[in-house]
Amino acid sequence: MSKLPTIRLLGVDPSSTRTGCVIMSSPTEIEDATICRPCDAKASPFERAMSMATDVRAIIWNKQITHVVIETPALHAHGHVLPRARGHGLAIYGMAVGVILYAIGAAIDWQNMTALPADEWVAPRTSKARRQALIAAEFPAYRTIMDAGKDPGRDISDAIGLCVWWRGQRQKEQALREVQDE
Repeated sequence: MSKLPTIRLLGVDPSSTRTGCVIMSSPTEIEDATICRPCDAKASPFERAMSMATDVRAIIWNKQITHVVIETPALHAHGHVLPRARGHGLAIYGMAVGVILYAIGAAIDWQNMTALPADEWVAPRTSKARRQALIAAEFPAYRTIMDAGKDPGRDISDAIGLCVWWRGQRQKEQALREVQDE
């Protein structure tokens, strides 16, 4: 099997109050992880989103990111309407994701980003706490972050989950290409 080129992948789990970011340059190692928070937590939702978008864009430029995978909203998950779909914050969340997506697009070629709806990568009926526990078991560097209380909203763990999903999909696509080339 041919080796895939090195990819500096940024996983982004956005919201209107904090955004989890993780850099993975290999499938098994976390190079860097952080929570981007707005400069002013009491600012308007748009100003908070712009602040975090600026931070995400700086990460892309400063860390020489080659690909980005970002979670986007999904209204329906496995046949059930998500609680936020009733209008409680969904518009603000969607706006924040859009602002951050736009900033990513200004920093990296759109062909090198994947906008991934939550219901495409999250297993049915898997809580955020369960996803965090699974990530902590697989990535010792994340366990250290979690144990230190540095990921209270589980945003970094979901950013890692996005990267794991993306890399898995990429490996499947590569394997299919190789089979077709035979």
